[in-house]
Amino acid sequence: MVIVVKGSDVALEEPGDLKGFKVVVEEGDETSVGEALARVGHLADRETAWIRAEAVREMAAGRVPDGWSEDFQATLDYAATKGWLSDDGAEIQAHIEWPA
Repeated sequence: MVIVVKGSDVALEEPGDLKGFKVVVEEGDETSVGEALARVGHLADRETAWIRAEAVREMAAGRVPDGWSEDFQATLDYAATKGWLSDDGAEIQAHIEWPA
């Protein structure tokens, strides 16, 4: 899964790919990216964002096959074992890739 930020727009791409999770900035600076991500999570620093799991579910709705929700929960459970899930389980840590 990829959270794509382009200006003020935030979109979920590849919702069926549960093997990876990142934020890709196509357009924007740290301030505008932080503002855009505020709708789905928050910018921790230039390298890290925290994305609400519920926001991912909402963006994926109607675009994923049956069973996705259970698979996504398994992904969250795995992320928790790696320290990539917030203490309350509400947010997933994502690495941010900025344009070159």
